[in-house]
Amino acid sequence: MTSWTDRNSSAFRYVYDAHGRVIQTVGPHGFMSSTFTYEEDPQTGWQATRYTNSTGDTTTYYLNDLLQVIAEADPLGNTKHFEYDSLNQLLTQTDELGNTTHFEYDERGNLTGLVAPDGIRTTASYNRLDLPDRITERGGVSRSYTYDDRGNLREAFDQTGARTSYAYDTHGGLRRVENALGEVTGFTTDAAGLPIRITRPDGATATCARDAFGRITEVVDAVGGVVRQAWSTEGRLLRRELPDGSHEEWSWDGEGNLSSHTDRMGRVTHHSYGHFDVLLSTRTGEASDYQFTHDTELRLTQVANADGQTWSYTYDAAGRLAAERDFDGRTVTYDRDAVGRITRRTNSVGQTMGFDRDALGRVTRITHGEEAVSSFVYGDHGHVWRVENAHCRIELTRDAAGRIVGDTVNGATMSFTYDGLGRRTSRRTPSGAESRLEYGLSGLSSVSAGGHTFGFERDALGRETERTIDGELRLHQRWDSVGRLRDMTLQAGSRPDLVRSFSYQADGVRTAIEDSQSGRRTFVLDAASRVQEVRADGWTEKYLYNAAGDQTDTRVPAQAPGQSAAGVRRFDGTRLVRAGRTQYVYDAQGRLTHRRTKTLSGTVLHWHFRWDAEDRLTLVQTPEDGRWQYLYDALGRRMAKERTDDTGQVVERTTFRWDGVQLAEQHGGDITLVWDYTGGRPLCQREAKLDGAQKEVDRRFFAIITDLIGSPTELVTEEGSVAWRARSTVWGATQWSKGSTAYTPLRHPGQYFDPETGLHYNFNRFYDPEVGRYLSPDPLGIAPSINPYSYVVNPLVLSDPLGLAACTPDPTWGGQVRWVRDEHGRPYEMHAVITRNMLDEGTHANNAIIPPGYQSGKGQARGHMLARQLGGSGDFEDNLFTISQNPTNTPKMSMFEQRVYDAVADHDVVSYSVYLEYVNDDPDSPPKSIQLEAFGTKKDRDGNLQFDEGIILDNPAHDEPRPRRRP
Repeated sequence: MTSWTDRNSSAFRYVYDAHGRVIQTVGPHGFMSSTFTYEEDPQTGWQATRYTNSTGDTTTYYLNDLLQVIAEADPLGNTKHFEYDSLNQLLTQTDELGNTTHFEYDERGNLTGLVAPDGIRTTASYNRLDLPDRITERGGVSRSYTYDDRGNLREAFDQTGARTSYAYDTHGGLRRVENALGEVTGFTTDAAGLPIRITRPDGATATCARDAFGRITEVVDAVGGVVRQAWSTEGRLLRRELPDGSHEEWSWDGEGNLSSHTDRMGRVTHHSYGHFDVLLSTRTGEASDYQFTHDTELRLTQVANADGQTWSYTYDAAGRLAAERDFDGRTVTYDRDAVGRITRRTNSVGQTMGFDRDALGRVTRITHGEEAVSSFVYGDHGHVWRVENAHCRIELTRDAAGRIVGDTVNGATMSFTYDGLGRRTSRRTPSGAESRLEYGLSGLSSVSAGGHTFGFERDALGRETERTIDGELRLHQRWDSVGRLRDMTLQAGSRPDLVRSFSYQADGVRTAIEDSQSGRRTFVLDAASRVQEVRADGWTEKYLYNAAGDQTDTRVPAQAPGQSAAGVRRFDGTRLVRAGRTQYVYDAQGRLTHRRTKTLSGTVLHWHFRWDAEDRLTLVQTPEDGRWQYLYDALGRRMAKERTDDTGQVVERTTFRWDGVQLAEQHGGDITLVWDYTGGRPLCQREAKLDGAQKEVDRRFFAIITDLIGSPTELVTEEGSVAWRARSTVWGATQWSKGSTAYTPLRHPGQYFDPETGLHYNFNRFYDPEVGRYLSPDPLGIAPSINPYSYVVNPLVLSDPLGLAACTPDPTWGGQVRWVRDEHGRPYEMHAVITRNMLDEGTHANNAIIPPGYQSGKGQARGHMLARQLGGSGDFEDNLFTISQNPTNTPKMSMFEQRVYDAVADHDVVSYSVYLEYVNDDPDSPPKSIQLEAFGTKKDRDGNLQFDEGIILDNPAHDEPRPRRRP
């Protein structure tokens, strides 16, 4: 072959020498052009192939007499070594720092053992069909599998011994699955083995129609809702119509790149691409135009926003990100070891953050400058078990499946239990507050907390329709045909105490709320679905925006918080420097250091802020001469805040305990608060008052009513009376009724109100609700948003619970989805319980996220562990991994995901798991194989599961040469 030309007219040529070897490649406009030389290395005697890329950097490959690559030296001289046997099986791999991984095989070539650089062994055994029947991992825990004579998976036992069984029809089609709890589901399939009818144990039935290629063209759900889809000849989705008649459309170029998307409001987003399918521009109907520049090695070098500001990236000779400069000139540099892992990060004010690692590449210590700040210790299973810094020591106890059963912080333990499916069944906090959870076929059915029990009823699509407290207080909910909450009624007796109804436009953004207590609110939206105006009886809010989404002018009601920031706003680049009567000053790292507000009386109030090398706010000086210190654990969670006097003595202290990334408990003065959640939404708040001897003298319990995204709006007593009612501006500045007899500091999902500053602590950043933006730029750069200070486009429908990226109100879908990373930080497992309301609610893979091992232009894709059409996020890093595009991603994995989709669309509830298997301990490597397991709950008349499938896919992407990645 001398050349090829793709369907977008990009041509690539090859030049050969007299021996038929490629000596040059010529790409369009120099993209991926290269030269090859072949010679004998004079020092080693090995054959050396030198590859010089389009930027002039040379990688050398050394080959033995069998033409096996036995060493690879990058352009910086960092060399890794490989050893093979005569069957071309890799025996050892030694990285650039001298860490060696050993591989063992049986006589049939199956990988049977892997010995990591730390000496820990992982083993696998195989049956006569060369299918793995037992995998023993670090620490000696095992997973085992049995198969029938045709190679169909019959049983799978996880690390705890929990069993999942599978049954098939005479044609090999999956017929039933029984999970570890004995719950069984089954399916009706067509002649091709694809589901066309699914009936759950409760009788809910859904059907689907398919075209000649097996693609779903119509789904009728259990309540009669119809979804219709149209496909291109190549199998790409062109149109989808939802039960309410709204629809979306997609168009694709000849190479399969998305060229336009028309949403349910008719707004069109256009994308253009260059050579090798690199994205060149994105343009929306609001004239927001973003340009992307790549070098000839396809590396992103610059992003330009609609205002012409640029964000640039610089790479070293090995193709690794060495520095980035943001829209405002803030520069961050990265030092790396020979393997390519970051060893030091230096920000624009000279603060450094260093990383020490063990032989497996795991971080063991983090330093700020020369000072050790955090340490990490790992157990035999590879999971971190002790994390420590100057403020606290965390010790984690896990079960055989790696689930945390004990979380001890400074000697105080929070404990957890789980059922056979890995779902949490209980929690006990350090103060002794207990919670118990029970599940039915459709998901969470009850939560017991503080002597009270919440019961949950769901419709045929798994949506919560009724919530009861102790069987008396009731919250009724009704949904529309596309899964939006239509109305809710809170009722303690025979008469409703609160009735709230909602109206939406076609894209699901709220346009009005009718509230029996506070009246009607109407939301006027602009072309980007941002709130321009809120209209209510006697008051309004108004907002104007620029192309970047910044608020340029605001008007809020006279009684609302944030009066000093209302009015015209000015920006310096992307940084807000004035809002109304308030001015803002930043350091070179883009972090707010000084806030100055002029009161109506002429008094000037000052707040001063101090930050550490991890961009965490550590000290605040308030106008009242209050000095507040914020203390964090080694995982980055705020574990205490302290007010000190002029001598440095602590005069007020509040401590926090965390359940993962959710605030579980707070203790301050004589009051302890405890929160329970369902997914990302707070369910209830418990309050205990202690005497001087720390004995409980009073307790109170409140159910929490939230808005559509999960922000608390009311606290309701066990008798049904409203003890606290909040009213917030669109962007979260909150006031509450004067007659309130209770209080909660919870705000938008993941946010906690600090009265000393008026700010919301938002886990990774601090949010200012008066201006609707963060105090510091996003740690993830522009991957989540082109505006690094922005919150979300519309807080009525989106939230940012981690202070990193906008997401659906509950990214875990009420705890139905969880992810596990391995000891090297790579995506490892995903477990989901998929219900009808999750379908088609995910997002496409974010091109700014680079999963381990990913290389642009190498036939790889950013694969979803939980597929987009199954509700999986493409903006969540844990959900993305590197997969070979053809045939692994498409058609193999896509076809499996489609069968899961079909089952759920036909009203089954499917438990879906994805396992990624790696062959080395390199944290920057793709998986070797992908194991998919899925089973529903519906049974046929014989009691067999209607949907039960499993498959193991090879992933050739893991064989690609070492990628050159950004961090």
